[in-house]
Amino acid sequence: MKEVLLNDGHCVNDCPSGFYISENKTSDIETNICAPCLTGCKSCNNPKTCRECDLSNGYHLQGEDCIPSCPEK
Repeated sequence: MKEVLLNDGHCVNDCPSGFYISENKTSDIETNICAPCLTGCKSCNNPKTCRECDLSNGYHLQGEDCIPSCPEK
């Protein structure tokens, strides 16, 4: 079975930061797409499980979710 990974309609070797591989299989070809992680998530396994948050935009990891941090006063 042939495998293809697409990001925004272009063939890629890996998904960029903030995206995960979402599988879509047919009988002849396995087409995987780079799907976006949830807001604030920099690295995820799937849409519900974040591994690393975007600290530069004020998000921190709480369990498997990215939570916005309140600015210090």
